[in-house]
Parts: sequence; C-alpha cells; structure tokens
Amino acid sequence: MSAAGGIDEDPEQRRKRHGMLKMYYGLDKDEAGGASLDPCDIDGAHFNKDMYLSKLIQEKSLTELMDKESDMLKQIRSLDSDMQTLVYENYNKFISATDTIRKMKNDFRKMEDEMDHLATNMSRITEFSGSVSQTLDDRRQQITKLAGVHSLLKKLQFLFELPARLKKCIELKAYSQAVRYYTKAQRILLQYQHMPSFQGINTDCVHIMEQLAATLKQQFHDKQSSPRQLAECVDLLLQLREPAEQLCEEFLKHARHKLDCDLEELQYQISWTKGEASPQSPERPAQAYTSTPMDVLEFIDSGCNGFLSNMCLVIASYNDMFLNKQD
Repeated sequence: MSAAGGIDEDPEQRRKRHGMLKMYYGLDKDEAGGASLDPCDIDGAHFNKDMYLSKLIQEKSLTELMDKESDMLKQIRSLDSDMQTLVYENYNKFISATDTIRKMKNDFRKMEDEMDHLATNMSRITEFSGSVSQTLDDRRQQITKLAGVHSLLKKLQFLFELPARLKKCIELKAYSQAVRYYTKAQRILLQYQHMPSFQGINTDCVHIMEQLAATLKQQFHDKQSSPRQLAECVDLLLQLREPAEQLCEEFLKHARHKLDCDLEELQYQISWTKGEASPQSPERPAQAYTSTPMDVLEFIDSGCNGFLSNMCLVIASYNDMFLNKQD
C-alpha cells in the first residue's frame, strides 16, 4: 500500500487522485461540456500526446524534462496503487452484489412459474364456478318448486294429524296447547271445508273443541276454582269465539260468589271472637280457620292474601279479557 492511502494524505492529492480515476473510467465525460479543448491539456478530453511531448521538448530543459518524467511516474504508480486499493476494498461487495443479482434472477424465475401456475388454477376455478352456476340456474326453479311442495306437505300432514293432536292435548289437560293448534289451522280448514277430506277433519276438530269448551265452562261451577284459573279458562274460550257477554256474566257470577265466601269467613271470625258464633262444621271451604279463632295478625293476613288479593285479580282479569280486548 502506498502513502496515498494513508491517514495523513493531503486533501489536494486525494482530489487529484479521484479526478484521475474518473478520467480513467470515463466518468467525467458528461461533465466535460465546459472543459478545455487544448490538445496539450493532459486532463482534457482532447489531449494529444504527440503535441504535448513536442511542446515539452521545446519549452523545457533536460533537467525539467527529467523532473517531469519523475513526477509522472509517481502519479502513475499512485494511480495504480489507488486502483488496486479500490478493487481490494470493494471486492467482497462486488462478489455479494453478483450473488444477490444471481439469486434475484432465480427468485424471479420461480415467482414467474408460480404466477403462471396460479393463473392456470384461477382459470380452472372460474370455469368450474361458471359450470356450477349454470347447473344451479337450470335447477333453481325446480328446487324452489320442490321446496314449496315440501312446505305444503308439512302443512297438510299437520292438518291430517290435528284431530289426534287435539285429543292428546285434552287427555294431558294441555288446554292452551290444544287451543293454539286449533286456532292455527282454523282459517285453512274453513277455507277448504268444501273439499271432502278437509271437511271430515274440520268436523272432527269442531266436535273435539266443543267438548273442550264444555270442559272449560265446567270450571265456572267448581267452587274450588280460583280467579286465576277462571281467567285462564275465559281467555281460552274467547279464543274459541265463545260469546263474550255470556262469559263475562259467568265470570263475574263465580267471582262474586268466591268473594262473598271470603267475606263470610272474615265475618264469621269476627263473630266468633266476640262470642256471637260457634265453631262451624268442617265442611266449610276455610275449615283450617274453624278450629280456633284467628288473632289480629292472622285475620289481617287472611284478608289481604284472601279477599283483597282475589278482588285485585278479578279486576285485572276483567280489564284484560273484556275491556282491553274490545275493538
């Protein structure tokens, strides 16, 4: 390594050396637009060695020529050393760049193959999708028609099984479920009752629901029926299109009787406490209170949870079933 590559290198020498390298590799051709056209300018693009040598011989003495020769030899050695240093310092970079370029070419070649394969697969998928869409388009109308037929068959099956379903619900005392089944199919049965098959089903269902209505109406004559049970019965009978006026009368009649019994029981407890009455027979509905007189707390509890609770329930049920449902 020459002194030109040392740490204490003169900046002017470094600039001169870089200029010589640029001139050697032709990098200063683009910057030579305003350069000198003198053929004797050794750094110029139009340098002529013969003219330059002739000029030196004419203008310089022998000693100056020898000094010039020595200076030029030093410059040549410095340039060669700089070129060797440049190649040595960047050798690994050149090798790495070459390997990288080679690897990039291979990667791009593989990527092109994969893209070609992907394009082929996409074309096959598009073709298959078009075939499937065409097949479905041809069968869509048929599938829709079959779906409609299937839905109709399910409805018909429900209608044919309806009498048996209603009987089973009545046996299990699932009265609300029976009413729900019947009201769901009633419109269709009435619409097609002119057809013999539907007419038979409608007749059986009407007969079964008449029996159910009679069973529900018997609740009005059962003294043990609570106002809540009566309210449920009235709601089901209203769904079966029973006359609301008659149901209202029966409901209020039974509720009045139930409330009168509650009042009688309270009045009896008051009379018994005063000693104006004797214990009643165990056949009374509230026979649990006949063994001993009630104290004040028991009397209040009986009035609140018995008479007043039933009164509130009757009022609420009456409003919901007969007043709020009127158009």
